[in-house]
Amino acid sequence: MKMQIFVLVTIILFSTFGFAQSSEPYQWNNQVPEKKPSPDNDNGKLILFDVSHGGTTGNSDWVIDGGFSDFADDLAKAGYTVREYRGVDKNNDGIIRFFDDRKTENIDKNEAIITYEAIKHANVFVLSETNRPFTLAEQEALKKFVDSGKGIFFISDHYNADRNLNTWDSTEVFNGYNRSDLAKYNLQGIYGDLRNPKSPYLGWLAENFGVRFRFNAIDCKSGVTDIVAPEESEGLTLGVKPLLIAAGGTVAITDYKMAKGIVYLGSNDPVKKWGHATDKGLYFGGRNEGPFVAISKPSNGKAAFIGDSSPIEDSSPRYEREDSGSRKKTHPGWKSKGTANVISLSIIKWLSTPESYVGFGSAEHPAGEVTPEPMATTEMTDPDNGKPWTQPSGSYDPWNTDTFAKGSYGAPFAKGGSGPIGGEISVSDFLTKANAQNVKVVGIISAELNKEFGLQLADENQLDKTISIKIPSHLRDTYSPRLNPSIVGTKVLISGSVGSYMGQKGIKSVSDIVKK
Repeated sequence: MKMQIFVLVTIILFSTFGFAQSSEPYQWNNQVPEKKPSPDNDNGKLILFDVSHGGTTGNSDWVIDGGFSDFADDLAKAGYTVREYRGVDKNNDGIIRFFDDRKTENIDKNEAIITYEAIKHANVFVLSETNRPFTLAEQEALKKFVDSGKGIFFISDHYNADRNLNTWDSTEVFNGYNRSDLAKYNLQGIYGDLRNPKSPYLGWLAENFGVRFRFNAIDCKSGVTDIVAPEESEGLTLGVKPLLIAAGGTVAITDYKMAKGIVYLGSNDPVKKWGHATDKGLYFGGRNEGPFVAISKPSNGKAAFIGDSSPIEDSSPRYEREDSGSRKKTHPGWKSKGTANVISLSIIKWLSTPESYVGFGSAEHPAGEVTPEPMATTEMTDPDNGKPWTQPSGSYDPWNTDTFAKGSYGAPFAKGGSGPIGGEISVSDFLTKANAQNVKVVGIISAELNKEFGLQLADENQLDKTISIKIPSHLRDTYSPRLNPSIVGTKVLISGSVGSYMGQKGIKSVSDIVKK
């Protein structure tokens, strides 16, 4: 079988600062990760993963070179170009900055925004655990993107996954309204009225895609089993096995001609309330709870929805927590039992394939079923009364990036320093560097480590000094001494972030490996 190799590249958003050492804030992480397929396997399609509105808050790390790296790697293997989306560089300084645009004076300054012009070149836009509400203009841009024949993948989580403690979680952001009906959520201006409408048929998502995310919080770690047949799911459930829910939620179908469920809670599945749910957690059970995975065909384009990040994420977070600076811990879902990798790859393929039919209900594209009670009575009230599930600690303010801990996404400085390291360094120099700094280290591949998954990199002048390297899956055929013994003794340049791997100082999050 022909070997497929794809490379990881980095798009530089800036020319002045690059990797240069600097004590200036917001200059340590101005590179947009991108993963490309091999030239002979390039399908010409671009998948953008949004981080402009969250996905990196709390323990979430849904970036293509972090907690979603396995997902991104498999997309690149399948022929897609995968790139991170951060926003619009309004002042052309190479830095995408978030400013709290609920304040009028910050509207023009905020660059962490979504516009149609900025995303129209993509085929699919992935929104994962978005934790900051969309403006009216951003909602319009996303709908225009779909209407133009493109696709959006909405990845949500359980209610109250308010990871940055700003009183918004992804169920609320995607629905287009907060669970609370307090006057403070009538933001007006560029946001409009974001109070709970107390109707399942109102709100941006329901009105434009025929679904809403429930405010439930459930567990089913053995996997939900009611999987709709492929001939009724647009083929998306072919090869899909029971899917893990580890503190997740479901979707309610409000317009069965526009949207349909494709994976449900089985009537005999051991689904239960998540232990930290703020209300009863599980409202109805079975199909009446609504689908765990759903799709929508509202126009020329498409949308897909899933109620938990756990079966998609992997255990290789890149960033620190923005509130405390502590290391994140994510679930190895992509390759563990209950994985959503099969259905997620099928969803991306479906979303990226233009089809002119609109809605469901024909023999070729059968309709699904409406959720009997798409908004439970308890969903019309807010158990937190407009407050976060816990108060932010210390000086941390989720609306002010100046307060973010070092090494977190959007923070002023890298972990353990004020900026990235410039130029190429030796293994000996690497051993003196603080964790979470971006480096380019030169050394000699000296031995395998952890079977085919890693390697030992030795200092070219002091071979007894070594660091451990985790090899990205797409580079193992070339750089793994277990798979390619002839690579031992080769001088290489490895780019990544200082950390540890297999109990030794090294690089676990590698962005690239090249021969010197």
